[in-house]
Amino acid sequence: MTTSSGALYRTGTVNVTQGAASVVGVNTSWLSAIIAIAIGDIFTLDMKTWYEVVGVGSDTGISLDRGFEGASGTALNYAIIRSTSGTILTR
Repeated sequence: MTTSSGALYRTGTVNVTQGAASVVGVNTSWLSAIIAIAIGDIFTLDMKTWYEVVGVGSDTGISLDRGFEGASGTALNYAIIRSTSGTILTR
């Protein structure tokens, strides 16, 4: 997928570990995207379970508000929903 500047960010894939709050991105650009991922954005794998992004450490590392509740997995499709409260100037 390509980098998105819209409401959903889906570039690359992720690796998650059950119980861990850290997410590892593969071929993601979370900090260097046109509109970078920010604290307060929402992370999901299934559009049913939602996690708030509480830290963006790098283009390939984010932290969630709690440990991942699902099964561990690699190369998973995901979505990050950008917070509508932020603007391009405050992100």
